[in-house]
Amino acid sequence: MKRAILSLLLWLAAIEVVYALDLYVATTGSDVSNNCQIQATPCLTGQHAVDQTVFGSGVRYDLHFADGTYYGAINVAYWRIINLRGNCSNLFAVSLRPAANGQAIIYAQDGAIVGVNCLELNGSQYSGALGITARQFSIVDYQWVRFSQMPGGIHLAASLSAINCAGPSYIDGGAVVHVAAGSGSLVNMSCTITLTAPVAFTVFGQAAPQGTLNFTGAALGGYGATGIQCTAQDGSVNKAGLTIPGDSPCVSYGSGRVW
Repeated sequence: MKRAILSLLLWLAAIEVVYALDLYVATTGSDVSNNCQIQATPCLTGQHAVDQTVFGSGVRYDLHFADGTYYGAINVAYWRIINLRGNCSNLFAVSLRPAANGQAIIYAQDGAIVGVNCLELNGSQYSGALGITARQFSIVDYQWVRFSQMPGGIHLAASLSAINCAGPSYIDGGAVVHVAAGSGSLVNMSCTITLTAPVAFTVFGQAAPQGTLNFTGAALGGYGATGIQCTAQDGSVNKAGLTIPGDSPCVSYGSGRVW
């Protein structure tokens, strides 16, 4: 099962990109009769921009957000290749937020390949928010992302998919779970994670049946970086080389494995 999933994910990652196309979104824009391709007349919402893309075309769409706060889930599905780009000089400048309790801010599914770069995912106004969710054979790479204020929620959750922390990330405020590797998922957290405000987690990392969570070479530091735990429930957590001040031991349930 896991080998078949990995083979499919590798196949998805090897899809040839024919060319790249830029799309633009701004809080001053409009979604009415707008294909989002002209920077001077941007769209209003990230979801509308995603809806202008063609799935399975081999085109990589670079979706650029102007500075501002945007509400509502962004759902990327069906073999689309999309990069969501914010402001790399100020990770607070572009803030993506849910519009309802329990909503995922970025939702990749059904073979989508998504990059998330240089923006904030903020769940402060709604309870139980999820930052990035990947399901059904999707791949998400993210870097220079700030997860802010998601009490009762989850920052990262994968199911039958892969999530990769490709560069530094930041956390303001905690969540029930920081990262959950669900059934048949591969989550690689080999990056620097900085806690920029007091943080509390019920569980920092969690691996469900046939899920693999890899912390090899990761570094966690900053405020409140003590007492963090992880669990392996019939999955596996690899924390070799993980640097956590005051690290708490991981625990296994069922046939879960921690090494």
